[in-house]
Amino acid sequence: MSEGDFQCDLLANAYQAFKGVCASGCLIQKVRSVDSAMIRMTHYATKLVAEQDCFSPLGFAMTTSPSIDYLLLPQLAESGLHAHTDPATGLLQGINPSSKQPELSIICRYVNTKQLQQLRTHKSQGIKIVYFMDDDLLDPLAWGGLPWRYRFKLFTQAFMRKRQLLALADEVWVSTPHLQHKYAHLQPVLVSAKPTPATSQTQHDSAVLVCYHGTASHTAEFKWLFPIMQEVLKCNPRIHFELFADSQTAKWFRQLPRTAVLHPMSWPQYLAYTQSRKADIGLAPLLPSKFNAARGATKRMDYARMGAVGIYTDVPPYSDHVQHANDGWLLPNDPAVWVKTILELADNAALRAEMRLAVQNSFSSRQRQGEDDSLMGDFGNLDDQSWTW
Repeated sequence: MSEGDFQCDLLANAYQAFKGVCASGCLIQKVRSVDSAMIRMTHYATKLVAEQDCFSPLGFAMTTSPSIDYLLLPQLAESGLHAHTDPATGLLQGINPSSKQPELSIICRYVNTKQLQQLRTHKSQGIKIVYFMDDDLLDPLAWGGLPWRYRFKLFTQAFMRKRQLLALADEVWVSTPHLQHKYAHLQPVLVSAKPTPATSQTQHDSAVLVCYHGTASHTAEFKWLFPIMQEVLKCNPRIHFELFADSQTAKWFRQLPRTAVLHPMSWPQYLAYTQSRKADIGLAPLLPSKFNAARGATKRMDYARMGAVGIYTDVPPYSDHVQHANDGWLLPNDPAVWVKTILELADNAALRAEMRLAVQNSFSSRQRQGEDDSLMGDFGNLDDQSWTW
């Protein structure tokens, strides 16, 4: 049996138990199309695993969350312990600064079978095990009104492992007085949320916003930009990216730090958004294709409206309207060149301001000459109700 088949079977069995709890009235009063839901759950089981919806990632790449940053890191600091992510489990540990050895391992909300096995080893080595919850994860009666998919996550990753979690944990930590009172029989420790330097600091003045507002027809460009964004984010911690993308494309960018992916909007919504949103740099790569050969230069106006300096592929229509290094950048489709240009422009606020003024002057000049109709391109004669980004 393949790993994917095993995961599907495991999820299917878990869902049968979940269905029984539902039918008993504990989770939802009316269960409709349970068999259909069962088919959907089994069909998407492997997909859910890949999306980290039902199991912790096997690679344990996710080492931070609001629960960790607001509650657990301050608690460890107050205890005189250094925070560390255990490479074997992906779980947060408290390290004694003197011995350099872990004193405790923390299960934050959820746990999987592989982590439980490692934690038993930790416990045998004298490491204290802590179970932390900042929601009511262990009582299905408290889940009324939550989406069924989220309930299933709670069921498989928390409630279904309740006995193992509580048998393994030396201490239980909770985040609210309500949880402390409800689970008083566990003698939980109340952990309060506190600000840390990481959660308190802002980058309002120093952050550089780079946007790419693509559509569903820009799949190739999204894929092409991904490694460029990876390198830029790695090189400059002040840079943030903003994308417009559908849900399928958005999955590619979930792993990237400082990257916001927004849902597509109707044209009136997008126009209002870009009239109130400021950006520093706008990207408009254009890869060779028959479809792209017919594109207009409207991205240039979108970015100008946001006050962003545009970086464009050096092909028509952009090469027809942009003066290179004056009111925008025209580049070959060479990822290394794009990385270099984005980083240099991000580090040069004076140059961005100068080019932004050139963009404004360019549009003012064209409006006086009556050329702005040619720049409207795809915006002309559109039905606002049917056109979406």
